[in-house]
Amino acid sequence: MIITVDTREPQEIRNYIKKKFNKITIKEAALKEGDILIECENDKHTKVLVERKRCSDLYGSVFGSKGHTARFPLQCARLITHQCNSVVVLLITDSVRDFVDDMWKYKKMKVDADVFDSIIASVMTRYNIRVLVNPDKYKGIEQAIRVGIKVCEGNLDLVAHRNCDALIARFLNITMTQWRAIREVYGTDLTYIAGADLSCVKGIGKVKEKRIKELLVGKSADWMD
Repeated sequence: MIITVDTREPQEIRNYIKKKFNKITIKEAALKEGDILIECENDKHTKVLVERKRCSDLYGSVFGSKGHTARFPLQCARLITHQCNSVVVLLITDSVRDFVDDMWKYKKMKVDADVFDSIIASVMTRYNIRVLVNPDKYKGIEQAIRVGIKVCEGNLDLVAHRNCDALIARFLNITMTQWRAIREVYGTDLTYIAGADLSCVKGIGKVKEKRIKELLVGKSADWMD
C-alpha cells in the first residue's frame, strides 16, 4: 500500500500522517486532484482519493469568497472522473458550529448550519461521493486513511464497474447521446470542454451550451437543487 500526500497540505499534516502510519510507504507529491491518494497493493486498479476541506474552505468554494466565484461544482466534476478506479471521499473537518459562530462574531454574517447538510446531501446523491465529517482535522485524516486501508483489504464492497460517461452526463444534465457527441469532438477533459464551442455538436443548442458551461465553471447553483 502506498499513501501519497499532496505537497500543498500543511507540513504538520504531512508529518502527522508519516508518524501515525509509519509502517506504510508515505510519499509526497503534487496531486492533480484530491489531497490524499491511497493505492492498494493487492489490487492495482483500486484506489481511494480523499479531498479534505475545512468548513470555511467548503463554504467559500460553494458560495464564493473574496471576489472569487463558486468553484465547488467544478471540483466535484473533476473528482468523479476518477470514480472508474477510485473510491472518492470528501472529508470535512473543523466544527460546523464554531464556523457558524465565528462568521457571526467576526464578519457579522448569519450562516445557517443546515446549509452544510444540504451540501453533503448534494455531494452524496448527485456525485456519489462518500462523505466523512470530523471536527478534529487530525482524527478526521486518520479516519479517512483507515477507511482507505479497509477498502484495500477488501473489507468493503465496491461497485464492480462505474460508468464514467453516465456520471458526467448526469452532472451536465444531458443525455448519454449528447455527452457521447461532445466526447467524440472534444474528448473528456472537462476544463477544455468548458472553453469550447459546443453549439457545433449535434444535439447541443445555444441554451444547452450555456447551461453546460455554467456548470463547468461553477456559475450554476443547480447542483444544490
